[in-house]
Amino acid sequence: HCDLRAPLLAARVDRAFLVGSAMAALDAVLPPAMRGGRFDETAACAAALCGFLQPGDVVIVKGSHAGRLDWVVERLLAGPGEP
Repeated sequence: HCDLRAPLLAARVDRAFLVGSAMAALDAVLPPAMRGGRFDETAACAAALCGFLQPGDVVIVKGSHAGRLDWVVERLLAGPGEP
């Protein structure tokens, strides 16, 4: 996962919100300003991400179905104030 650092930097990503223990290695090599947090649960990640986003922001969700990141997408699409 550490190999994702270079593409994230090249893409000028503002923040990376990471889910799962395997992402700890990537979180450790990201510049502090790029770290949005590493979460064990998708719900916690979604809550942090929803609190961070502003109108007009662009979000890319990358992961496997096993990681349940589809739930994060559903939460983001539900909009503010939705459970």
